[in-house]
Amino acid sequence: MHVITLLTDFGTEDAYAASMKGVILNLHPKAVIVDITHEVPPQDILQASFLLGSCYSYFPKGTVHITVVDPGVGSERRILCVKTPHAIFLAPDNGVLTSVLAREKSYEIVEVASAAYFLKDTSFTFHGRDQFAPLAAHLSKKPRDFNKLGLRVEEYEKATWPEPEIGTQSVTGQILFGDRFGNLITNIENSHLKKFTLPPADIQAGSVKVKQWVRYYAEAPKGTPIGLVNSEGYVEIAVTEQNAKDVLGLCPGDPVVLSWQAPHTAD
Repeated sequence: MHVITLLTDFGTEDAYAASMKGVILNLHPKAVIVDITHEVPPQDILQASFLLGSCYSYFPKGTVHITVVDPGVGSERRILCVKTPHAIFLAPDNGVLTSVLAREKSYEIVEVASAAYFLKDTSFTFHGRDQFAPLAAHLSKKPRDFNKLGLRVEEYEKATWPEPEIGTQSVTGQILFGDRFGNLITNIENSHLKKFTLPPADIQAGSVKVKQWVRYYAEAPKGTPIGLVNSEGYVEIAVTEQNAKDVLGLCPGDPVVLSWQAPHTAD
């Protein structure tokens, strides 16, 4: 299998994503193209990085991942190609690969300097079609040509991830974004909770107090505001069978505080 994934902010109302697929299939008819998503909010590098990091490891070895969330298209920003023992990643050098590179222990990065694998007529505004797609098609067939793309680089742009504050009896983070169900994903990871005993005594999300901590959504009655650790290991605020973003009126950037009661000590 020659799997190539696409993750963009193009949406599906226009022909942008389809054009990339057409280029890939014209150059590599046996390619298996998988859409991770095209619904990243426009220019939202942080969310794109999070989504790529959450799923790339589940794909077969040798997969080529294209991420095009590219506010700097046509400018002097670099195109990076990253090779790990498991996969190849193509993306603009704008921080969108931060989540992947934080997870990988071993990788090589080159700046794509050779235009040998691009389409002949390259536009200034659609590098996804004219540069990323043909390059991915080629690397899917001949991954060893990674070494022909350009010079190795050590430094790359990193997305700014807000770090939670861990206190003696609390963890303070914030909502990063909401998924299509309206579940609100925070920057608090399960690893940040290791010093505490779950569940927290109190969950404050913005101006909303969430009173119930659960292991899974159906553990609480319909319409109940809940907190839980989701499948990617992040604390999430949800409302059972409803849209938490709409019901609770919360949005990205709102603070989330998990707090615990002081440990009991004998007199």
